[in-house]
Amino acid sequence: MKNNIQTALETVNKELQALMSLYVETEAFQGDFQDSDAWEYALCELNRIRGIIRQNFCDPTDDMPLWQVLLCASNAYRILDETEFFIRQCEVPGVATRWKKINPRLIYFDCAFELMEKCPDIYRDMRHGLTGIRLSCYPDQELVRERNAYFAAAKEEFAGSGRDFSEAQLFQDELLRTLPMLFEEAAQLPGR
Repeated sequence: MKNNIQTALETVNKELQALMSLYVETEAFQGDFQDSDAWEYALCELNRIRGIIRQNFCDPTDDMPLWQVLLCASNAYRILDETEFFIRQCEVPGVATRWKKINPRLIYFDCAFELMEKCPDIYRDMRHGLTGIRLSCYPDQELVRERNAYFAAAKEEFAGSGRDFSEAQLFQDELLRTLPMLFEEAAQLPGR
């Protein structure tokens, strides 16, 4: 990929990283931030980032074919739209299914695990389709073991680095790990 398109994708990634790094500080974009409503701030930032995409992909100087430039721009907009979807969901994990495919650790934050543990009868009924509520995943024992090992390792890692452990902070860390994966995929073009 040519330099200015790669740089444009990196710029959008950096901007979204900065926004998503506020997840804990803004209480999942539901609290206050810089004396304003965090949710409104996040939506304004997303609009500002849309402008960055328009600006960076509007007049490329690469010798790339126009269709490749437009595909990269489309991929960047898709990531931005998925980020907005996440912020508007106001739930954990609340991310697009594609994000969970790219980073399966995001599944570990699904409410199904808590339901399974704290309300096993309700979880069983949901899993059997006996309620009007559908979950995005239905963990089995293997996934529960994987999740438990993941959280145990994360707690050790936090303690080893002197950080206070919280699920919200760990979730934010996973969101920040996911964004570069999304942009790496966005940079992959057919025929290259």
